Amino acid sequence: MARHHRETPVDEISDPMTALAGADLFTWLALRRVRGGRVAKVGDRYLDGEIPVPGYVAAVLDELIALGLLALATVDPSAGGRQQIAMTESGGTRYLALSEHAPAKPPESAVTERSAPTH
Repeated sequence: MARHHRETPVDEISDPMTALAGADLFTWLALRRVRGGRVAKVGDRYLDGEIPVPGYVAAVLDELIALGLLALATVDPSAGGRQQIAMTESGGTRYLALSEHAPAKPPESAVTERSAPTH
């Protein structure tokens, strides 16, 4: 007899962190940072304000740009070659959909990594 997978409704999930996991969680974290309006690309690095983003966020940002969920502004030579990153309409729609299942605050590791200095 074949077993059928069914998605668990959000209200049946006891641990809110299981609502978003894996790629969806990383996508939501990246979109959340961009929504804050401070994420930019300088050369091949991504910065949130002046702080480099963690590698896993940078990889997701590359994917989201390639998929058209994020857009890069024109390089601003007067700002050291910075390219601001903005959410497209599709990106905003995806962010809102993921936010319905997102934790009230980001996972502790995301908060720690964002504030931790990188070398």
